[in-house]
Amino acid sequence: MLSISFIRQYPELVKERLLTRNFGNPNLVDELLHTDDQYRKVKFTTENIQASINSASKEIGMLMAKGDKEAAEVKKEEETQEEI
Repeated sequence: MLSISFIRQYPELVKERLLTRNFGNPNLVDELLHTDDQYRKVKFTTENIQASINSASKEIGMLMAKGDKEAAEVKKEEETQEEI
């Protein structure tokens, strides 16, 4: 089985080798790479959003620990609006 990193590095070689094995559609390699690119973009965006949520949660926790419930509620409301 080929790893996705190998396919990313050597797409033409993979296509060439698939043709020697009578694989019917080497263009699937291009589709795979396109899908992988989309997946990586979505994963990056998701990780950034999660990092933002974690940061806000930590800040809200610190505000609550200080007893500043009003500021914590304001921060919660801001984060809720940003998620939408």
